[in-house]
Amino acid sequence: MLGLSYAIGSNVAQFIVKDFCLISGLKCGTEPDIMSRGDAHNQFMKAHFTNRSHITCNDLANAFLKSERGSEDSFKLGLLYFVEFVIMGKPQNVKTNEEYLHLVHKMDEFNDYPWGSISFEFLQDSLLFAPGKKESDEVNDGKGKGHKKGRNAVRSSVRKWKKNVEDEKPKRINRP
Repeated sequence: MLGLSYAIGSNVAQFIVKDFCLISGLKCGTEPDIMSRGDAHNQFMKAHFTNRSHITCNDLANAFLKSERGSEDSFKLGLLYFVEFVIMGKPQNVKTNEEYLHLVHKMDEFNDYPWGSISFEFLQDSLLFAPGKKESDEVNDGKGKGHKKGRNAVRSSVRKWKKNVEDEKPKRINRP
């Protein structure tokens, strides 16, 4: 998917990764390979995590709170938590990306990493799989009975929208 598309009147507006990075201030680009960091990584893992095969955002938060304030490890744990929980928006109980644990040992690479592109992917995925209205969501019709919004009405609206989008060539918004 190239971005998020919205129908506004008879026009289609797109919100793409470059827009997201411009607004968020995060870098965008292709995701480089992350190389293992060896001893520094292993010492960091042993010092802060008991279950090294499944580290969650909650584990990062606990390790951060237990770390010595102002230490280099405290700083790294805080960065990792910020990336996983804030930028990626992962729930507390979800496993973290272990590659980021390697990346935090090289601050130049960490700072140059395309966090905006990755965050935008998470945003798209979360919107793509967001739950819709449940069948239990009912509207009162004034007669004391609730009625479910018909799926045919939704399908009809989507078909009309798609037809309008296909009939009219979308106007491009000039970007700087």
